[in-house]
Amino acid sequence: MMKLQSFLRIAVSALTLASLASAGPIFQRAMPTGPNVNAAGPNRSNIKWEPSSGGATFLGDDFFLNDDFLVTSLSVWMVANETSTTNPNQEMKDLSLYIGQDQSPDPSSVSFVSNTYSFSPGPFLYFNDVRGINQPIFKITFDNLAYPVLGNSLYNFGILGTPISPTAGFDLSLAGSNAALSVSQQDGPDGFFLVFDTSNGDFLGGYNSLTDALWDKESDINVEISGVPEPSTFALLLLGAGSLLIVRRRQR
Repeated sequence: MMKLQSFLRIAVSALTLASLASAGPIFQRAMPTGPNVNAAGPNRSNIKWEPSSGGATFLGDDFFLNDDFLVTSLSVWMVANETSTTNPNQEMKDLSLYIGQDQSPDPSSVSFVSNTYSFSPGPFLYFNDVRGINQPIFKITFDNLAYPVLGNSLYNFGILGTPISPTAGFDLSLAGSNAALSVSQQDGPDGFFLVFDTSNGDFLGGYNSLTDALWDKESDINVEISGVPEPSTFALLLLGAGSLLIVRRRQR
């Protein structure tokens, strides 16, 4: 009996580690791939959003999964403020991920999950037609999360950025796009991005960029989420197999 219990513990651990190692995308509202990237007028697919609240608020969006998952990573795209920025740490001394299950119709807050991230440049430069400059874009990935989410449930997320200088005059900008013009895979677009309170993560409201006259079309924050089926599912399967082995041994 002890040998069997040890075997089950080892098997559960091995299967969980193997599943985490093979984690792949489970939700993609990806950056646009053209031909409408930075296009002028109504054909433009992408936009950047910045709270411009002096650090009092931060932006995010939501995601929905059909089944129970363990989220292993979540990525967004940051638009840098200066053309000379070569990595996010030149402008932000801290980037933090917040997630919370949406309790609609009640206001739905988010809670701190991680401030450990990696980055990669691109996939293109953001052309700011107001300023007439190209601003660098960075993919920000929060990984090794092991954050459990329930299937058939809506979750909110937000990214809080703390500028290097409190007098810089800008907050964290996140990339967004219009689903119909993005060409890339767009899971769960609803035309809204969300705003949260920096002091406590409380939900402050959602904005539709078209109806709220912020842009000439609807948009959502771009996000990519990877994960694996919730590990307890594997554990139950292994325990079931172990029970069958016990029955077989008793029958001998």
